[in-house]
Amino acid sequence: MNNIKIDFVKEFTDAPGAEYKRQGKFSGEEFYEKLLAPRYKEAVKNNVKLEIDFDGAYGYHFTFIRGAFCPLSKTFGKECVDNLIFLPSDDTELIEEIKDYIREA
Repeated sequence: MNNIKIDFVKEFTDAPGAEYKRQGKFSGEEFYEKLLAPRYKEAVKNNVKLEIDFDGAYGYHFTFIRGAFCPLSKTFGKECVDNLIFLPSDDTELIEEIKDYIREA
């Protein structure tokens, strides 16, 4: 089976919001609940990786990243970062920030 994928802009938004749903649309919490957690579970079940393509959005505030990825770590453990592939891979600052939030959650 191929890797499970999330195309952030096509499936969620090009303008990510805040950390929590109560703070407005397209929050990190909403992304986690609607796309990230279910697809991560599917990837683990099928023994494949989860690819997340962040290309095309207007930027990612740290609160969005925290709202989306801290729960992933808390639910599935810090080693979940090993099952994730981030695209575009040339945005090293964003990728390292996400990995740091997962490891520190």
